[in-house]
Amino acid sequence: MEQWKIESERVFREDALAKSRAVLKGALAEQLALIFKVFGLTQVMQGL
Repeated sequence: MEQWKIESERVFREDALAKSRAVLKGALAEQLALIFKVFGLTQVMQGL
């Protein structure tokens, strides 16, 4: 039972980290898109 708890907690933490990274990447992409648009670099975003 204890081993299951340890393994489950590890899986939950990895999932939480993956979701957090995805949210941060999305927020960063939104901010960069605005900056690129202001400076006329929309082609750069299409390549990402």
